[in-house]
Amino acid sequence: MNFIFMPLIMNGCIYLITCLQNNKKYVGQHNKPDPKERWAAHKRAKDDFPFQRALKKYGISEFTWEVLLICPLDKLTEMEGYYAEVFETYIWDSPGGYNALWCSDKRCIGLKLTPEHIEKIRQANIGRKRSPEACEKMRQANLGRKVSPETKEKIRQATIGRKNSPEAIEKSRQAKLGSTHSPEARAKISKTHLGSKHTTEHIEKRRKANLGRKNSPEAIENMRIVQQKRRNQHLVQLPPLTFAAPYNAM
Repeated sequence: MNFIFMPLIMNGCIYLITCLQNNKKYVGQHNKPDPKERWAAHKRAKDDFPFQRALKKYGISEFTWEVLLICPLDKLTEMEGYYAEVFETYIWDSPGGYNALWCSDKRCIGLKLTPEHIEKIRQANIGRKRSPEACEKMRQANLGRKVSPETKEKIRQATIGRKNSPEAIEKSRQAKLGSTHSPEARAKISKTHLGSKHTTEHIEKRRKANLGRKNSPEAIENMRIVQQKRRNQHLVQLPPLTFAAPYNAM
């Protein structure tokens, strides 16, 4: 008797979570037909994605979930992207949902956003501020992190010849007007630069970059005003002069 062994097909599922408060939705995938383990993981998660913030804000009881599709594991990502488009669950959709990352296997391979999608993402993030806890987590995650020479070279190549538009330069200038470093920040910057010296090559590069460069009359006037303020500040901080009593020889 000959036995025919059929390959075991592993299935997963695509699930949909809906917020009862605002009808916003979230599409996800799980490597098992029943997503209850994935739902439990969502409830335990402590990240700062829009869906987790909504869970914290409204409470778990205000969300429902359902299975949309059961399919082979190698089709999960493709179908997740399909249903995210069908239900318009991305945060940049209108009215949008809770999916903040692309539900597609092509999200990191040469992906280019359309101007419309870029504008939707920009609008969705206007006024959004990270919590102090999220900022601290990001700071801790980057402590001691060093960029490899290859990455530095890629960044350098990507920025060669890149110039900011006059509008971007003006926005940056307006954003920095009146901003000053705190005494603590100044102390940190000072400690960072103590003992640091520019290499001969770096000095030569700066010298060549400034050859023939002339400041505008406005820039010269601004520098004059800044230097005058510094001189006045220095004079204010000087201790008052004291004169000794004249010596009278008897």
